[in-house]
Amino acid sequence: MEESKAFSLEDVRITDDRSTFSNYKEVKTNKIHFDWFVNFETSQLEGKVTLKMTAITDIQTVILDSWQLNIINIPGATFKLGEEKDIGSKLEVILDSKVTSGSNFDLEIEYTTLPNSSALSWLQPDQTLDKEHPFLFSQSQSIYARCVFPCQDTPSIKTTYTGKTKVKSPLTVLLSADVVSEETTEDGFKITEFDMPMPIPSYLVSICAGNLSFRKIGERCGVYAEESYVDTCAEEFEDMEKFLKVGEEILFEYPLKNYFVVILPPSFPYGGMENPVTTFATPTIVVGDKSAVNVVCHEITHSWTGNYLTNSNWEDFWLNEGFTRYIEAKMVHRLYGENAHKLHLKKGLSSLQGVLQNKTGKGAGCVLVPELNEHQNPDDVLGSTQYEKGYYFLYYLELLLTEEKFLEFIRNYLKTREGGNISTREFVAELIDFIKSNYDEAKSQEILSMIDLKEWLYSGELPPVIHDSDFEEWKQMEVIFDQFKDGKDPANLDIFKENVGLLIAFTQKIMLNEEHFDSNILAKIDEALHISENKNCEVLVGWYYAALKLDYSVIHDQIYKFLGEVGRMKFVLPLFKALTEVNKEKAESIYDDNKSFYHAICKGRIQKILA
Repeated sequence: MEESKAFSLEDVRITDDRSTFSNYKEVKTNKIHFDWFVNFETSQLEGKVTLKMTAITDIQTVILDSWQLNIINIPGATFKLGEEKDIGSKLEVILDSKVTSGSNFDLEIEYTTLPNSSALSWLQPDQTLDKEHPFLFSQSQSIYARCVFPCQDTPSIKTTYTGKTKVKSPLTVLLSADVVSEETTEDGFKITEFDMPMPIPSYLVSICAGNLSFRKIGERCGVYAEESYVDTCAEEFEDMEKFLKVGEEILFEYPLKNYFVVILPPSFPYGGMENPVTTFATPTIVVGDKSAVNVVCHEITHSWTGNYLTNSNWEDFWLNEGFTRYIEAKMVHRLYGENAHKLHLKKGLSSLQGVLQNKTGKGAGCVLVPELNEHQNPDDVLGSTQYEKGYYFLYYLELLLTEEKFLEFIRNYLKTREGGNISTREFVAELIDFIKSNYDEAKSQEILSMIDLKEWLYSGELPPVIHDSDFEEWKQMEVIFDQFKDGKDPANLDIFKENVGLLIAFTQKIMLNEEHFDSNILAKIDEALHISENKNCEVLVGWYYAALKLDYSVIHDQIYKFLGEVGRMKFVLPLFKALTEVNKEKAESIYDDNKSFYHAICKGRIQKILA
């Protein structure tokens, strides 16, 4: 490893939350109670939220984040709603009397959500698998909790919460909390009470409602899905309890009581969302051979990195996702071996190369700690960079300190903050302290001199150090890739049958190097590997991208159908990016045909690509 510039805390920019209107530095929320009626007839949540707050300074005004909400009444206060911007509106609550510093008070807000909420997807029965009942799910990360309830919508504010929901039977409501009680009334409504004892940020408050069935898996785990699908899902995720135990071996005891996965309808825009107790997941991870269940490893890991300890603001998002990718890789290593870990590194690097080549629909640039503008939506700049470059940075630190020492640092780092928040600057300060207290002065200086903070944190390029993670099967895959590229007939194609991860890497590599291929070569590859028949969307996305760009037209109808059946942005956005470049009219037509299917967050991102 080459030495780099001197390591200094002064190189680390102080970050702040520019995506909230709330005056969270003057008053803070400690606990929340929700009382919601899930009204499928109007596509609205109706009810009230009670914020238990503490004044940090003398105040008479509480400013909350609100977006697409109908505020009805706030007892003991008057209110005014500001002009709507790209991140919602400022809800200014003027209390009837001043509250002195250190005093506690309750703010009860009666309101409804709006049917066009950016956070809530209200699905008709024909948009579900069983096609009998409607379905609701929320997606609040990063700044869409304010579309579900008025709040201090910043990760810096973490609260416990309780909830009470009412919905027409036989539907079930799930929040990101433990179920405390459930009853069905004589007039056919299901009343459920919930409790979340661990402080969490607003973006982790979630709700889903539908005709859900449950299967228990192991001691603490289980899966929810529609009845016709739940057994398939339970079989796919039968190792969940094992994943949880491996996470505990690497870190420490799981901080909650239960861990459940809810398989949502296919319009869910992410692979998974780490809502506490009830992880939301896309059906695209249920492929029949467990090859996509690493998403569950990732979301389980968030229980510690992201949920238990949370980034202070969205500029520090890599502290959630980079750490989660790093611990996920440790789990993969222990569960599946060294080569699986190396493949993790390789695919992460390919992902960053895709960002730099602007093939992901997110724009180019690999800045780990981006600087947001005032009132900017974090979704404009956050993406796979915070996952993969963050992971690479932490793995580099492990190589400098040793795995044993670095995991010791991470455990201490998580525990000493006891479920609070962390900024990049605070992380670096703790890292410096750990290095100096565990090594003599000469060794400390040697280690610190090897870390070029400006390059890692603020450069828009690939990681300054690329780890050597070659292994035999990877080398074989690269030989096969080169042979296909050169028009030859490769042998040893069985390596792809034995390792789906290699096939994913292979199609990613085609996507990143499409200029070296044409439709005839793709046809030859398809004849040999039957990629177009594969059911794993991770395999298909790179393949479909190349097929669009290189006019492998025999599967274009298949791709168009895929875009109407899958709403996961990881797959949808690159394909719209490719299709827009080769046939914008067709891209617009497919979007128009399917826009009622896509989640609002996904719709917004597709619209930016089409523009």
